[in-house]
Amino acid sequence: MIDDMDMSEVLTCFLQPVTLKTVTVTSVDFVDTTTVTTQSIQAVVQPADKDKLNADNIDWSLEYQTIHSKSQLLEGQYAEYAGKDFKIISVMPYGDYGYFEAVGEETKRDLL
Repeated sequence: MIDDMDMSEVLTCFLQPVTLKTVTVTSVDFVDTTTVTTQSIQAVVQPADKDKLNADNIDWSLEYQTIHSKSQLLEGQYAEYAGKDFKIISVMPYGDYGYFEAVGEETKRDLL
C-alpha cells in the first residue's frame, strides 16, 4: 500500500487555486508582441524561508513564496497568488516524487 503513494499526496489538504502565467515575446519587423497564457493549477503556497535562499541574490524588500504543485513549474513563469504576481526564479526537480517545488519572487508590478 505504501509503495503506491507518492509525496504529492501529502499536499492534498493544503491545495488552493493559483494562476500560472507564461509570457511569450515574439518579434515581427522589429516590433515586439507580448502574449500571456494562463493556466489554473492547484498548489500549496507558503512564505519562503529567506535563510535558505541565496542571500547574495535576493532583494530583502520583496516577498518570496515557495510553491508546491503536481503541475510542472518552470523558471521564468509567473504564479499569481494573493493578488500579486511572483516570478518563478528557482525550481527543484522533484518530479520523481510526484510534485514540483519552486520559489517565486514578488514582482511589485501590475498583474500580467
